[in-house]
Amino acid sequence: MKSLFAFVLTCLLTSIAFATPPASTAASTAASASGCYADEPAVVTVTGVLIEKDKAGRDSSSGGKEIDGYFVLRFKPPICTVGYTDADMDKTGYYDVPQANVRDMQMVFLGDSVKLYEILRPRIGKKVQCTGQLFDAQTAGHRTPVLIQIMRKEDCRSAPESAG
Repeated sequence: MKSLFAFVLTCLLTSIAFATPPASTAASTAASASGCYADEPAVVTVTGVLIEKDKAGRDSSSGGKEIDGYFVLRFKPPICTVGYTDADMDKTGYYDVPQANVRDMQMVFLGDSVKLYEILRPRIGKKVQCTGQLFDAQTAGHRTPVLIQIMRKEDCRSAPESAG
């Protein structure tokens, strides 16, 4: 019985080790010579103008504390993402297609999203720099082809004047 338990445990740990992609700790701005950004699990930093959209997807500025829409980063010029191949998906479990001409990117907040909205709302219409993981839209609530997942409130800040 002990050897069966040891075998099952070894198989389980081996499958976890190979199925879980290593987390990237350093933020990078570009993933390839093409200048396109890497998708999850990579952590990247992007710079764009913070825009608030209403539920219908129109630019808005509610000014209130209620969350009645969502935030996007707007890029001028547009950016692109690298995506993954079927072989990458087999290795990492991620499947994001390459995206070109990305002008708007919805922001998804983990943790206290109300607090993040309060912190970011005064920066609407201004350049911000955000660090997170990019991923392709997967549900009806995802309003842009590519989204950025923001982990902490410290991951979005005013962009330096020289930033893209």
